[in-house]
Amino acid sequence: MTHRTRIALAASTAVLATAGAASAAPGIPLQKDGPSYATGTSVTMAWNAATFTPLSKSREYVYEVVDMTDGGAVDVENNLPATTLFVQVPGRENGHRYRLSVYAREQPCAAALAGPPPVCIAYGPSTRGTAHLQYVRMDATGPQGSVQIDGGAQYARSRDVILGLTATDPPSAGQPSSGVDNVQISQDATFVCELFGDRSDCPVPMAASRAYVLDEGPDGQRTVRVKYRDKASPFSPGAPVFTDTDGNASGTYTDTIVLDRSQPTPVVTMGVPSADAGVPVAFSAASSTDATSGVDPTSAVWDFGDGTAPVNALQLNKSFANPGTHAGSLTVRDRAGNTNTQAFSFTVTGAPAPGGGGVSITNPGTGTAALTDPIRGAKRLNRAVQGKKLRIRVRLANRIQVRVSILRIAASGRAVVRRQVRTAGPGFAVFTFTAPKAGRHVVRIKAGADTLSFPMGIARR
Repeated sequence: MTHRTRIALAASTAVLATAGAASAAPGIPLQKDGPSYATGTSVTMAWNAATFTPLSKSREYVYEVVDMTDGGAVDVENNLPATTLFVQVPGRENGHRYRLSVYAREQPCAAALAGPPPVCIAYGPSTRGTAHLQYVRMDATGPQGSVQIDGGAQYARSRDVILGLTATDPPSAGQPSSGVDNVQISQDATFVCELFGDRSDCPVPMAASRAYVLDEGPDGQRTVRVKYRDKASPFSPGAPVFTDTDGNASGTYTDTIVLDRSQPTPVVTMGVPSADAGVPVAFSAASSTDATSGVDPTSAVWDFGDGTAPVNALQLNKSFANPGTHAGSLTVRDRAGNTNTQAFSFTVTGAPAPGGGGVSITNPGTGTAALTDPIRGAKRLNRAVQGKKLRIRVRLANRIQVRVSILRIAASGRAVVRRQVRTAGPGFAVFTFTAPKAGRHVVRIKAGADTLSFPMGIARR
């Protein structure tokens, strides 16, 4: 007899349920912020992970790039696996503005078998979430500009200078540019910015003028170099907030200045060490020196210590009214603005100027028939020594042109060997010559219509 065993199957507790999320859509994949203007020709889009609906499949991200400058045409549209959260999009055109969008797409579960774990047994049609939009304009054109040190000065007397900074950011392919953002300043042309070390070459905010300190070292030429950068940045979110490569860089602009911190050396040159009151004496500062920038020839100021006002002149003739020793000073300035002062003294006497061959001529006034020589015939005054200084001192009642000539007497006649012509008076005028070779001579003086001649013997040494 055969026994059969009956097996009773219990009713399944599994329930076929309709997935409540069938009509839901994935969340928004928020793009990480990028700059309004991007350098180069590519952008790197990055986003946060979206929230997909439970039990969905075919999860992916779809990104789209639309050229707004080209009438809103779709340039790029592509999909990526849900595990990908960034993509680099090359081939962007300078000056063009793009709309960047990304959204999540999936096939949601339409029906699921209750769990645990629940199992999707039917999928609905593909759905997409809301797109997140960003806009960016490509800017591959660097700024243009210039730099001036201390307003274009040639020389500086301090390491502390002011840089005049001028820059513009030209349009990119005819479209608005990002604008000038910062400037890098360097004296060694490397423009190396060490974020955690030497920051002297790091970009600083753009300004029309900026205080700057020239490099230390011996006086001499200093060259300052600048590069300007615009506000565009690589479109790659997540990069450091600041780097020395942000922005399109301009070319290198330079200006040069000579650093001169040393004082000039004033040198006083006097025609004679002493003179009578009223006799013009030549003073000169032309021999003053400055090793780096040179003496400013317009800067010489003389204070003669005789109560008269200081005189600004490189060379001048000065007469003193009162006898005595006067303590004066000469101040000169170099082209960098450094000044220095040299003291000197000058003795004024009341007697006629010393020296062999001195002659005193007096013009008693206009309208006289001739000049008079009150000491004519005094041989000690009418002789000179060859090669020595010969001074002819004339007193004039009015300002007038005076011509003094020394003529040599020879068998062939008379020949002029020395001559001076200048306008002088009123008062004393001194004509200084180097006495010619020994022999017989005549001194002839003309003052307007008045003339005086007298013999002059020149002796050998």
